[in-house]
Amino acid sequence: MSADQPPAADKPAQQQSVDDEYEDAEKNYQPKSLKFWTLLAGVYLSIFLVALDRLIIVTAIPEITDQFNSIEDIGWYGSSYILAATCLFPTSGRIYYLYSTKSVFLVNLVIFEAGSALCGAAPSSTAFIIGRAIAGLGSAGIFTGGMMVLLHQLADWKAHDSCDSPLLPHAFT
Repeated sequence: MSADQPPAADKPAQQQSVDDEYEDAEKNYQPKSLKFWTLLAGVYLSIFLVALDRLIIVTAIPEITDQFNSIEDIGWYGSSYILAATCLFPTSGRIYYLYSTKSVFLVNLVIFEAGSALCGAAPSSTAFIIGRAIAGLGSAGIFTGGMMVLLHQLADWKAHDSCDSPLLPHAFT
């Protein structure tokens, strides 16, 4: 044991728990493993699907409006998605904190895909708007979950303790 580190018995229990968490994260950080890159690709593809779903509606609105003959619902096609996602963002972080990250992420993927499937099979404009809202709920969980997964895999837990961080990000603040 080095002279500049206090013995473990002198540290509070919460600080000991945080130190153990840092050590576990550093042990699990293996950027050259296939598991790491597969996980990273899966998260990036999930977030890409969410971004695509948010943006694709802009080019699809004219066709959707023609098919449903519902010019009065144009505003709801994009708004229902964003409104539902915005409502779930604050609580989705807490849900990830309380339950297994993997399970919650997969449930959100299923919710997102169910909403997208409902949009694809929608017989009316109202059903399409409800499908967009369901997909929006799933997208909030996917986006938050993607950040949680990346946090656990990529975070340098001791970055706040070091002063050798890159200078470029600090130039913008």
